Amino acid sequence: MEKAAAISRHGSILDTEAALDFVRARPEVDAEQVFMVGQSLGGAVAIVTAARRPGQVRGLVVEGAFSSYREIAWHHVGANALTMALAWWYPLMLGDQFDPIDSVAMVAPTPILIMHGEMDRVVPVRMGRKLFEAAKEPKELWISEGMDHYQVWEDDDDEARRRVLEFFGKAAASE
Repeated sequence: MEKAAAISRHGSILDTEAALDFVRARPEVDAEQVFMVGQSLGGAVAIVTAARRPGQVRGLVVEGAFSSYREIAWHHVGANALTMALAWWYPLMLGDQFDPIDSVAMVAPTPILIMHGEMDRVVPVRMGRKLFEAAKEPKELWISEGMDHYQVWEDDDDEARRRVLEFFGKAAASE
């Protein structure tokens, strides 16, 4: 087993892999019908985990996930003049290890649903579109009109639930 120290991208991946192993080993769980859902940073981690564990996830749903750590850092650092003046160097310090954009194509043939709020101020919708473009089939994209980060679960919960459950049903029936 790989070992990671402290809180890190690698540690988050290892923790998620351990959780996946735990769930798949449960006697009451059909290991062939395990789905993964991740939001924002959790979506980034879920993409990398599903890519590292081919065939262990029946379907993957990510909402509001970013394409790379450096890109999301640039988005937030550049958001105002003060952070740009004081922290312009920070994104340059970030490596590209475990970036979701580098793993999303390897999720296939596991079906992936990428959800993103059209007006997401935390993770710009262009990052969700970028992930979708890099993903291979089978893939689906749902841009929720007028919605901010996670807002769809508050303001359009019925539609979000319907779409996710429909996606799970299709993924469960696929071979």
